[in-house]
Amino acid sequence: MLLIFDLDDTLIPRLPDNYTPKDLKNLRLLPGAEEILTLNLPGVNKILVTKEIDMGLQNKKIDAVGIRNYFTRIMICFDDPDKRNCFRDSSERYQDKDVWIIGDRLDSEIRYGNKLGFKTIRLKQGKYKDLEPKDDSEIPTVTINSLTELAQVLNLSNSNIKFKD
Repeated sequence: MLLIFDLDDTLIPRLPDNYTPKDLKNLRLLPGAEEILTLNLPGVNKILVTKEIDMGLQNKKIDAVGIRNYFTRIMICFDDPDKRNCFRDSSERYQDKDVWIIGDRLDSEIRYGNKLGFKTIRLKQGKYKDLEPKDDSEIPTVTINSLTELAQVLNLSNSNIKFKD
């Protein structure tokens, strides 16, 4: 199984456009993210694919919440079409037939994941939670409201995962 995660509004809250160093220092994982990321599942690769807006910011966020070591690979791209290429490249590199894209944006992660023939999970939270699909390519395989639902969707319930309250 290959799990490809988005970062902003999927694993961490999106920082404001006028963020400060204090905002970055106070950044925390969203509920359920730590439990999912720390699961050590045989045969499961976790990839992080995120889009860079401010040079170096995504790496700063990743380090601020301490998640770098949870991923087999981290890919930082510069625009949405490049994100699609990162998804495809990850699938080819790990040659996995069971690929899941997990993100919050219908017009990015969900669209590109669907077009590549992967399963898609929309995390309906954050800035883009109220977006509606524009066409069939933006309809996710599954919609969840919290990462705490991800274990059930992926049939990981037998992994003894315990979510914090």
